[in-house]
Amino acid sequence: MVFCPPFHRAGVTSPRDSGGPDVETLGAGRLEALLTTLRKQIERDPDNLTLRARMAGLLEQMQSADEARQQWLAIVEAHERQDRFKAAGDVLKRLIKQSPSDVDLLERWANLCHKADEPAKAIAVYRQLATQAIEAGQVERLSLYFEKARAIDPNDLGLLRD
Repeated sequence: MVFCPPFHRAGVTSPRDSGGPDVETLGAGRLEALLTTLRKQIERDPDNLTLRARMAGLLEQMQSADEARQQWLAIVEAHERQDRFKAAGDVLKRLIKQSPSDVDLLERWANLCHKADEPAKAIAVYRQLATQAIEAGQVERLSLYFEKARAIDPNDLGLLRD
């Protein structure tokens, strides 16, 4: 049986935080058994972020990026439910490093920055999204991001210039 300590820290942002093993130390059979065990444990305790981080880390090492991303996003959602917006943003930034132009991740990060009372960061992300929208010729998205940024700080003169 795999020991999975309870989640005590709000800031689990990487598999190393959870003390999980790496793929090189496990054989294929043991790795599958570990993943099966982790899936069952997560099913019983879906808000255990340590388990999810361990699972995401193993999946990343196994080149299962989509499934790892799902686990990381579940960690983000759990942090959000507990109003730990900065911790959620830290995990989200990890995903953004892997996919820096992913609009869904960037929109979510801007929203988290706003919830975490970091309006300047939120506006900067909306500006980044607006730039991407301009480059893609998506005027409606450009307008949406401008309006979201203006809702955060209607007096931002930089937004008026942009």
